[in-house]
Amino acid sequence: MSTTSSELPSVQPGDVAWVPWRRHGYRLATIVSLTSRGAHIEFKDLPADKSAGGSRKSSVGGTKIVPLNQIKVYDKTIDEARGHSDVTMQTHIDEANILHNMEVRYGEDLVYTYVSSVLLAVNPYKQLGGEDRMAEYWQKPPHTMPPHPYAIAEAAYRNFISTQRSQAILISGESGAGKTETAKIVASYLAKKQTSGWAEDTPQVHSITGQVLHTVTELYDKVLRANPILEAFGNARTVRNNNSSRFGKYSSLWYTKSGRLVCASLTPFLLESARVTSHATGERNYHVFYQLLAGCSEEQQEKLRLRGDDGRDYALTNQGGESVVSNEQRDHDAAKFAELCESLTSVGVTEGDQNDIFSIVSALLLLGGVEFEEDKEEDDEVEEG
Repeated sequence: MSTTSSELPSVQPGDVAWVPWRRHGYRLATIVSLTSRGAHIEFKDLPADKSAGGSRKSSVGGTKIVPLNQIKVYDKTIDEARGHSDVTMQTHIDEANILHNMEVRYGEDLVYTYVSSVLLAVNPYKQLGGEDRMAEYWQKPPHTMPPHPYAIAEAAYRNFISTQRSQAILISGESGAGKTETAKIVASYLAKKQTSGWAEDTPQVHSITGQVLHTVTELYDKVLRANPILEAFGNARTVRNNNSSRFGKYSSLWYTKSGRLVCASLTPFLLESARVTSHATGERNYHVFYQLLAGCSEEQQEKLRLRGDDGRDYALTNQGGESVVSNEQRDHDAAKFAELCESLTSVGVTEGDQNDIFSIVSALLLLGGVEFEEDKEEDDEVEEG
């Protein structure tokens, strides 16, 4: 497909522009001259790269010809504003300038950016703020507060109340992008909001059965307690993410017309079941196997016929190639097992049912070590008659 002249960037010699660069996506360059073949460009020095010993200066000399349709005009307003909170505020909206805007904001510890009603997030791999910021977003219209999943959740709730129609929030991204944590932030906001004056936190009685229903606080606790359970049985460490969800999930929160939370449900799908029997070097099986081994008591371990506390003794958990498991990792797994047991109790799983669940997990570990040998002897002949 050809490019029309109206689609080509308007640049002149001396202008600064973005050009494609294999290592960094795009790289700033100065337009030296224009020809029928494109633009002669000269790369500008890149900032120091601390990960490379503090030296990432340009080593490219001379000029290079780049087709005009590959050049993106540099949006200087991004640096002047130290990053725009909404991409639509940029003078030039294209891939190069959007990436630059997000990089500038990331450098300021601002990991969220709007693209109109869409929220972009860059995983900071650290904790940013807590639930103390929730109240700042209550009853605030979209874009009156800094970009945050709380704002998206608030907008969905406000739209539900005003239109009385179901709302959907889609959270997508590649592995390690932060989907799991973002989903927890959104769910906690929508559930927590009900316990702070937006709805009565008193038990309700079913009009037909007379059964006492959960209070909003109890529902909120169950919604949050579901996360450790789902992560234990559905998440695993991969080469890109220490807590990678190996399944998809469809979460639903049900409200009355007045906005009172009355029910929550979750539907998992596309679980990576093959990981139970095999995983790659540098990865782990599902968290629950390691949590059980590290966290169960000696009495439980004897009852479940388990040994060891780090998974190196079992075929299903030692394929990652770890020869030594740190005490920090063991302590983390043990703490997560305690959290898992508390969560199971909180959502109504009895101690007896929990024992049955962990017996199944133990059985999988033991069965994973069963080896079969081919019987090379010829089958005995069966006499007729």
